[in-house]
Amino acid sequence: VSENKEHPFIVHTANMDVKVYGTTFNVKSYQDEDITQTTLVEGNVGVVLKNSGGVVQTAMLKPNMQMEYINGSVKGMTKFVNAALYTSWKDGVFQFVDEDLGSILRKLSRWYDVKFFCQNKNIQNIRFSGEVKRFEDFKKILDLLEFGSGINFEVNNRVVKVRRTE
Repeated sequence: VSENKEHPFIVHTANMDVKVYGTTFNVKSYQDEDITQTTLVEGNVGVVLKNSGGVVQTAMLKPNMQMEYINGSVKGMTKFVNAALYTSWKDGVFQFVDEDLGSILRKLSRWYDVKFFCQNKNIQNIRFSGEVKRFEDFKKILDLLEFGSGINFEVNNRVVKVRRTE
């Protein structure tokens, strides 16, 4: 995004306004997620955290910084991160570093337009690290997740059941 003082570029989400000052960044905000994140790769962004009462926090992010807000929290948390992990999607890659299966399934659900149903909630806590191309065959991605994890996927059209194999 190129800077234009007369027409600022602002991304509005339910919990954040992100004012962009010529930069590369990522905003993650989905209704099925409890977390809203803004991650800065380069340049500058100003983040305004808000709730029904108004503005609760502001921050200017530096490269490789992230503002994370967990729904219902009083304030957000600013931290340094590997920004590439949060922007790899634009390069056609899913990257996971110690990420729980529940989070991975939500991403796959949005990308492949499927619904996942887990046998029990504990399955969602299994953690994974790795990288896979977003345009990879869906079945191949499920096979990779199954390998050595003790879980199994049963696909029926756009519905996927997830269960333990142990």
